[in-house]
Amino acid sequence: MTVDPVWNYDGKVAEVRSDRGDRGYLLVRLTDATWSDGKRGTAVDLSVVLKADESDQPSWRFSDRADPDPDDARTELVDGRIEWFGQVLHVQRWLGAADAQAVVTEHFA
Repeated sequence: MTVDPVWNYDGKVAEVRSDRGDRGYLLVRLTDATWSDGKRGTAVDLSVVLKADESDQPSWRFSDRADPDPDDARTELVDGRIEWFGQVLHVQRWLGAADAQAVVTEHFA
């Protein structure tokens, strides 16, 4: 059985920057799902926290997106360019395990 390469991103956290200049983090979570028709597939959940740089006291904004078909998410993750509710997020770098865990604990727990 071939494993879909999108699974390489499961649990990964990236530093991202929006095309508007906001900075933040992207968390990728995948699940092996069974759909209502009985078929199995991969569901991709993307969560983002962003803060605007122009504010004196920036606050974090959370949003998330679920993709029941991993094709679009796979392409976005590989390209490092995520379409996000009318803006584009650019992956600056993927965090190592310790840094990723700290971000998850602070922003996504």
